[in-house]
Amino acid sequence: MFDVLLSLPKDVHYKVMLMDARSVSPGTDVIAHVTVASVPQWSRSARPPIQFIVQDEAGQRITLVFFKPLSKIGKTLKIGSKIFIMGKIQKGQFGTQMIHPIFLQMDPSQIIGANPIYSSHVTQNLYIIKMVRRFLKNLPDISEWLSSDVLKAYRFPSFKDALEQVHHPKSRDDLNPLRSKAVSRLIFDEFLSYHASVLKSEVIDDTIEGCPLILTDHLRSKLLNSLPFSLTDDQVSVLRDIDHDLGQKKPMLRLLQGDVGSGKTIVALFTLLRAVENESQGALLVPTDIVSRQHFKNLKLYCEPLGIRVALLTAQEKGKERQQILQNLKDGSIDIIVGTHALIQEHVEFQKLTVVVIDEQHRFGVKQRLLLTQKGHAMPHVLSMTATPIPRTLYLAHSSHMDMSQILNKPKGRGEIKTTASSMDQIDQLKNSLISQIQSGRQVYWVCAAIEESKNNVLTPAMERYDDLKTTMPDIRIGLLHGQMKGADKDDVMTKFQEGHIDLLVSTTVIEVGVDVANASIMVIENANRFGLAQLHQLRGRVGRGEHDSFCVLLYGKELSFIAKKRLKILCSTNNGFEIADMDLKLRGGGLLLGTEQSGVPKFRLCQMINDDEDLTSYLEDLFDRAFRVCQTTPASHLKVLEKVFNTKDTHFYKRSG
Repeated sequence: MFDVLLSLPKDVHYKVMLMDARSVSPGTDVIAHVTVASVPQWSRSARPPIQFIVQDEAGQRITLVFFKPLSKIGKTLKIGSKIFIMGKIQKGQFGTQMIHPIFLQMDPSQIIGANPIYSSHVTQNLYIIKMVRRFLKNLPDISEWLSSDVLKAYRFPSFKDALEQVHHPKSRDDLNPLRSKAVSRLIFDEFLSYHASVLKSEVIDDTIEGCPLILTDHLRSKLLNSLPFSLTDDQVSVLRDIDHDLGQKKPMLRLLQGDVGSGKTIVALFTLLRAVENESQGALLVPTDIVSRQHFKNLKLYCEPLGIRVALLTAQEKGKERQQILQNLKDGSIDIIVGTHALIQEHVEFQKLTVVVIDEQHRFGVKQRLLLTQKGHAMPHVLSMTATPIPRTLYLAHSSHMDMSQILNKPKGRGEIKTTASSMDQIDQLKNSLISQIQSGRQVYWVCAAIEESKNNVLTPAMERYDDLKTTMPDIRIGLLHGQMKGADKDDVMTKFQEGHIDLLVSTTVIEVGVDVANASIMVIENANRFGLAQLHQLRGRVGRGEHDSFCVLLYGKELSFIAKKRLKILCSTNNGFEIADMDLKLRGGGLLLGTEQSGVPKFRLCQMINDDEDLTSYLEDLFDRAFRVCQTTPASHLKVLEKVFNTKDTHFYKRSG
């Protein structure tokens, strides 16, 4: 019942009772009481259009025209039959006519005037109207969950009155939350139900126990003394927060945000060492093979002198080597494992996993991150690291479901990055500018979204762009890099680029993280409107790593959506990863706290919180916040009734993945 009643009308149409077809304007939706004057001769060979002639109550003739098979009632009509029909009056080749009118089988008085539109299919819409009105008539007594003070403060009608009003709209304003208190009341109720379920999941989360890790520092102090640099104040502060979390029974769920090159990796190593000091294991989950090998090389350099056993697991490790790594993980011979998605496969087992660090967590899905955290005997502590948190993670942080730390210090001795947006129409001028920069000694990345041509692909694939640039820039040394290349071939291309033997590297997003070439000072991102803000910021972070000023050019196609325009404008206005993530949250929403979506607003059935109407979006966001405050003071018994009405599902466990 409530599934139907909480499906609000999409629009309102007006239907008038027809007395004389001559008195209404063409295009008017009408309901007419008519007498059948002529019926078609039925035969298998009869071809459309099929025509009935009927007369209205004033004697005016109307031709009913059908180009498709008739309903059963249409086939049983006889001359002299009196029926109600509904359709649009038109002037056409058959005079005054109706094309595919509906033969009504319900009391027309119920649908004269303003009518709610639930479905574009007329027959289905009439069925829904009939069902809604039956449910409204038989609506059971329900306890009011909002207090009289809340109803008075927000000028809300009762729940029953709100349902009656929204299903009997007199105009489109009656369906607009900005103008209808009835609609606002129902949306508020759904927000309240959502907050109630999140609140319940928090109580359950508080019962999840992890493994508290004792602070001994016997390994970490040795590492600190061996470092060729000192930790920054921000790094020390972040480690203090992490150490506090690791000592608690409740598993840590912390986000570490810091721009590229800010020193997140060394913080991750100190965090993983806490697990080793407690005779357990740590895991570093990394998005790509290239980056995982880079991390493994660095961690091995620091850890081997301390007697810490570090291993690498990616799709490249095969056969006996892979089996040995899996066995060493299972029996505890490995202290720290670095790996890609290979780490989350079902057959990977740990002896005692207590700390998980997820590098660039926006590159993993919610379920992928969750799979690794489920490999511990108890829930492991989780540290997620990113330069730009995905909307879901930032939403969790803002909503106090996830703790957050920042490294704000920027690396010293680095040039600025200037970002501009440019139309694909300007690509020839761009090529000339790139040739000039390359001749002065700089190197260039050119990123494409796709590898090769596919059906309905409106993007320029990397291979096609590579061929184009080699033709139009014959004197420039150009390389190609993409994820489908063999590992050795990828390493060869990257080595040549790092050593300056390639001037311009055409690539897919495999270079998004972990690639560090100080001399590369220009990043071109083709069809930038197809990428998310976090990914664009990560790609931009591949330049600006040397002393020279750097440039990022965002190329876009002819048609830009409202959201795409805003994204590009944001990238051009700031280089701050956290500001970008915050704006991304506002544009795309935070995903589901009670689900797996990483962006988008929670799937509310009564409204779309993010749309092109800024006033409406702002109002709904305010309503969402008000519902959160009201939820804190609403009795649990009232919330229980509310949750049943809105059928809110509780999947709290996804929150633990961040």
